This record gives sequence, C-alpha cells and structure tokens, in this order.
Amino acid sequence: MLVKRAVADAAYEVDPSRSCALALDDTLYGMLGEADKVSVDELMDALIERAGEPRPLSLMWHMTRRCNFVCPFCFIRDNSFDGDPTFDSVLPLLERIISLGLVRATLSGGECLLVKDFPSIYRYLKESGVLVTIFTNGSLIDEGVLNLFSELPPFSVEITFYDDDFESRPYRAALSLRNLGIDVLGKFTVSRENAALLHSVERWCALHDIPFLFDPVLFNGENGIDAESQAVNGEALVDLNVRRFGVGYGDENVVCTPLRSLQCKAADRAVFLSPELELSICPDMKRRWATAGKGFDEAYRLMRLWIEELKDVPIEGCSGCIDRPLCNMCTARSELIESPHGTRICVPEGHCHEVATLGEKMRGRIREQKGDIR
Repeated sequence: MLVKRAVADAAYEVDPSRSCALALDDTLYGMLGEADKVSVDELMDALIERAGEPRPLSLMWHMTRRCNFVCPFCFIRDNSFDGDPTFDSVLPLLERIISLGLVRATLSGGECLLVKDFPSIYRYLKESGVLVTIFTNGSLIDEGVLNLFSELPPFSVEITFYDDDFESRPYRAALSLRNLGIDVLGKFTVSRENAALLHSVERWCALHDIPFLFDPVLFNGENGIDAESQAVNGEALVDLNVRRFGVGYGDENVVCTPLRSLQCKAADRAVFLSPELELSICPDMKRRWATAGKGFDEAYRLMRLWIEELKDVPIEGCSGCIDRPLCNMCTARSELIESPHGTRICVPEGHCHEVATLGEKMRGRIREQKGDIR
C-alpha cells in the first residue's frame, strides 16, 4: 500500500515495503524527472523550493544514551539514563514532524535497538512513508529485527565495527541484511587502541562487497569521557587522513572563501532530537530548545528565530584555506560569544594552526607517494 506525502503543492508516494520506492506527482516530475533516478537530497531540495520556507524534512534522533558496548572513546554513552522514549510519549511529536513534511529519519543512540519501543516507533515511521536509516553496533540485530526489516526495509543500515571477530553478530548481521537486499555501510571509528585492526576490517568489507568508511576524529561529549586523549596522532594520523581524503587532497588551485555561519542545507531542512527530546539543527550544535512542555512547534519557532538572527554572519578567524575538507569548521563547531552587539561566531583558538600543520604534513606525504610512483 502506497503512502501519499505532500509538502505545499508537491506530492509523492512511498512504498513502505521497500527501502526507497517513490512515485512523484507532475510537479516533482517536472522538476526532477524519473523517480528512480532522484536522490533523497534532490527530493528534499525540490520540496524546500516548493514550500518556499524551511521545513523539518530530515531528522537525526539520538533515541537513548544507553549502550551495550563500553567503547572507551564514546561521546554519548550513559547507562544511568532512564529517559528512553515510549511509543505513546513520542507519538504526538513524531506526528507533528511528519505532518510538516519529514522525508528521512536517522535513528541512532547510544544503541537505538536497546529502546524497548524501537519496533513500534520504527514501524510507525515506515508506515507513515518516512525513509529510515539505522545507526547501530549490530550486536542486537536478531531474528526479530531481521523479520521487521524484511517486512519494512530501512533505507540503509550503518554498522560500526569495533573488533575483527568476523564470526560475531555484528558481522553476521551485516551479511544477513545485505542478503535481504538492504544497503549496509560498514564503519570503523579509529582510536589508538584499535588502529591496528583497521586494515583487516576494511578487507572484510571489501571481500563481502560492503561499502566502508573510517574516521579517526574523536571528540569529547557530555558524559565526561576524555575521548580526545585516545585519538590517533602524529605520523599515524597523517597516514590515516591521506588514506581518507586521497592523493588529490589540498589542491593548490582550489579557492576557499572565508566561512559564514549556517550556510549548510541542514539549517533549512534538518532537525536533531537529543535523548532528552531537545531540538537542534544537528548533533554537533550545542544550542538546543526543549520540546517538553512547549511542544515541537514552539521549540522549532525559537530555533528558526535563532537561525535567522545568525545566518550568514562571518565566522571570525576564518580567512579561507585549502584545508577546508580537513578543517570541517562550521557554526556548530565554532565558539559562540555573546557581546553587547550580538552573538559573535569564532573559530576556536589554535584550531587553524592545528589544521594547517596537519594539512601541510599530508601534502608532504602525498608528494612523497607521488615521487615513489614516478
């Protein structure tokens, strides 16, 4: 049964029994062409254009702080957390976000599969025509979860691997999902403790035709764990980033202009929900608005006012450089300083020097590699 979705005068239909099956109305077809050739990002761009205003089309939801793993570099884990959502408690919130046009939801944690009402929440989103991605460690993907995903396939499942036990449930789950025709992405968070495992995990993913991404960036969260102290550094970090970005990194001909705030697409079409159901633009943004007691509409209104006040403000300290991909600076990662003249958005002290030093080492390593090739 197809589910009809609409934003302003644009409509489309979704088949919940498939990962991503869309049928576009004449308006969207005229803008985008054949539905099977349209990306979700292109669909959201078109819907924002037709709406003529920002809409919450993409949701990232950290459903819980609890996790059944004890990774020493986790930024969110807090197993004393007792605020897991129930289906009944979050239904009005989800109904409202969906009514405003929600296209895609990403469910994460902690470990989202620990949430008792995860199946009910997931089923509701899918049967409402929302495309759902799951971030998980894979260890709780059992027969029940596989049956649910077989009936109502997720848009994708991203499994972060933490060891090289290829007979363990996360790896077996990845293969089971792939055999169901579900897109699986293998991920690996690199730390000093597990860096030696990266190559074997990457090889396993390649052997089983599972796309793979790794990330050596660790950051401290709100749970008191000093994750950054466990990050790979020195020459090992240089090598990892050369692998991550490729030998074309740091092209001297690339022109990067100074950054201005809230120029990302997320500012106009994305929302983030924390485990406490606080609203923001993305997980990195520390400024949040409570939905409890106020409801989604009021929290969203206040967030939009804040965005409009700070949008297109220069990010002080950024002069533009060729290390933009490595830098990853944005409003969410900047320092917000209140002053009599308004909010100043500033690059954290020392950030540019750190990035430029790493970038120069990467370019040096790339020159060495190209010399070896010649």
